[in-house]
Amino acid sequence: DLAAGGRLRSLLSWDLACFAGSLLLLGLLTAGTCRSPWHSLAWDPQFNANVFWCCVVYSILSMPWAVFIVPGLKTVLTHVNTTGYNVHGVCVPFALTAPTSSEEEDSGWTVHVNRVAKTAAKVFRLLERGRESRGSEAPGEYEVKDFFRGLFRRGPHRPAPSEPELGTSAEPRFV
Repeated sequence: DLAAGGRLRSLLSWDLACFAGSLLLLGLLTAGTCRSPWHSLAWDPQFNANVFWCCVVYSILSMPWAVFIVPGLKTVLTHVNTTGYNVHGVCVPFALTAPTSSEEEDSGWTVHVNRVAKTAAKVFRLLERGRESRGSEAPGEYEVKDFFRGLFRRGPHRPAPSEPELGTSAEPRFV
């Protein structure tokens, strides 16, 4: 039946054209930039960079497929039911498995509390890195800009401590 899948047929044609175009682009880039013989292209860093950028181009051109990621929209657009295979290998309508007792204990509010705690810890680490970047010595005194300083700070998380001169440290030094 030619009418079945008619709307998706044009999207599949677009995907095929994008794939062929990215392969053509890879061929042109390789011919223009790689000087290695064909049998050793897999180890050529320029060829690997060409493959990477062709994958990026293909991914950008595949954006029309992103609509199907939206929950529920795939069913509306394709008019199909989600199926899966059971333990006997029979194709059945999709159903979630019943949680075991240990999963029931872990699920619920404890999962959400753990997720919030991990996120809060990450935010405070970013604030601390930003405070250190600003040069503040007082722990716990944060500014709004410290979050962004910590987010975009490059290099090690903590600056290397400077070596004190002999006789200036309060700690005893063994020479």
